[in-house]
Amino acid sequence: MSYVQDWARSRTQEFILRDFYTFAKSTICPDIQEDPYREVCDWLESRIPSRKVWKQKFGIMLMPRLTYKTTLISALCLYAFLRDDQIRIVLGRANTQLSQATLYGIKIACQHPSIVAAFGNIAGRFAKWTDEFITLAERANGEREPTVDTTGLNSTKTGAHPDFVILDDLVNEQNFESPPQMEAARRLVQAFYPIIERWGSLLVVGTRWGDNDLYGWLMENDDKLEELKRGRQWERLIKGAYIDDGDGGRKLFAPYVLSEEHLTLLKERTEPKMFAAWYLNEARAEGEDIFSPSYITYVDGNYVGGPFCEFNLDTSTPGGKIIANKLGSDKIPLAVCMLIDPAPTVGKYSDFTGIVIVGFDPLANYWVLHAAEYKLMPSDRLAEIVFLAGKYRPKLIALESADLSAPMLEEKLKNHDISSRVVSFDPRLDRKKITSDPRLSPRGRTKKAAQIEALEPVLRAGRVFMSRGRVSPLVRQLLKYPYLDHDDVLDAFSMCRAYEEKMIVAVETDPLKVYQAMEEEEYRLEGLNPRTGKPLDEPKPKRWGQNFGRLYNRPTHGTLL
Repeated sequence: MSYVQDWARSRTQEFILRDFYTFAKSTICPDIQEDPYREVCDWLESRIPSRKVWKQKFGIMLMPRLTYKTTLISALCLYAFLRDDQIRIVLGRANTQLSQATLYGIKIACQHPSIVAAFGNIAGRFAKWTDEFITLAERANGEREPTVDTTGLNSTKTGAHPDFVILDDLVNEQNFESPPQMEAARRLVQAFYPIIERWGSLLVVGTRWGDNDLYGWLMENDDKLEELKRGRQWERLIKGAYIDDGDGGRKLFAPYVLSEEHLTLLKERTEPKMFAAWYLNEARAEGEDIFSPSYITYVDGNYVGGPFCEFNLDTSTPGGKIIANKLGSDKIPLAVCMLIDPAPTVGKYSDFTGIVIVGFDPLANYWVLHAAEYKLMPSDRLAEIVFLAGKYRPKLIALESADLSAPMLEEKLKNHDISSRVVSFDPRLDRKKITSDPRLSPRGRTKKAAQIEALEPVLRAGRVFMSRGRVSPLVRQLLKYPYLDHDDVLDAFSMCRAYEEKMIVAVETDPLKVYQAMEEEEYRLEGLNPRTGKPLDEPKPKRWGQNFGRLYNRPTHGTLL
């Protein structure tokens, strides 16, 4: 090869490898355009690991169907190899056959005229060129892993130490409704945490399928880390068919691929939920939400416990001032109850213990002061309940029947000078009471779903105020309902409807009456007369005088002669 040819090839290489957008458009993605794919390609390029920077990277990219997502992933693998021929890539899809199909696409891309002109015969540089993997002939440092390997939900890569893991479309139409398959997808992602290199990168790519898909699970766990002030682990790039235009409106993401006319046609042919997932990257279709995000009202302030419980609104915030003006005061008297949905086990797949603390004001509003989910051993769980009861001083603690005894808990609280009344929430009897209103249960439903959905009118009416920063698990479960793996916090919150009326009536007058109302409610929940302590269905005894008169045939009133 002449000097001129060498120079020309060198300049071509520099141009093609200038950045990933240029490489993709010059090779196997010629149809992509600067807007919006420059942003997408720059983000993907930032996911490529560097041995010089010992920091692991985790990324989630969600894009609509028909937007060159998988083609870009093939181009990214080839681009990463040409930038660093010692890189070790694992390419995963829902099964190994699909992964091998993507690898075949990478092999075909190696023969693209632009790549051949710049880099020559790339295939000749590989010692192994199989359906499952390709391995470079000249590997440094004795590395044994393939240059590009494949995997799926039906295989494992234990023992490998890749630099770059790309998991593309692990969720598809064949597995998104299968809980075992979704669990397998979660395990596959987690299996790479300990084996990617310290400078490695893990990239998950796909399209939404529903609330409980892999992508929703990853982002939900990431949100939990943020709630704990530990920062998100996963960087996100999420695009739908429509994106923000910067002026408060929206525009098409890629109008030359998904035009307005084509989207209209797809919407007519596709179920609303699937259209929202595949093309809008939203887990819910419009109108599908039972609990709308607009129902959530946050408040800032501080709670003061004790005999006279109240919530002091922070009126320095616009929302606090509006609520204070609406209620007529910035000091809201409350009757507080703690609601507990205990979990008897703490296994990996067991339920959580949900604890919600709610205050009722005289205007029938709910003030959610605390909401959390726990996986604790019985002794630790009891200690947490005692701690929260000491902090919030609830008048009533409602405990759903499980492995925790109401009398035992009440005795434990008395040992800590906490005088809260503890009652057992009976899922059968109390749930029937909550759902007895035909407006809430038009079909006579008395199951847990009806109990939870009975909260919707209260939330829609704007009667629920959430203490900012203390209720994230409840808000998350409300917005994802009914597509939940665990609804323990939401279930605990829904129990409050059984105690709403008495506590609201009592708090209107005197906190002492709150205690009396709760005591009466406890008797009624147990089927007893609050005044006599006897069963409510017990027939009333006849008066002694009536019996005496019948027995001796004598008058029971008047003067004896």
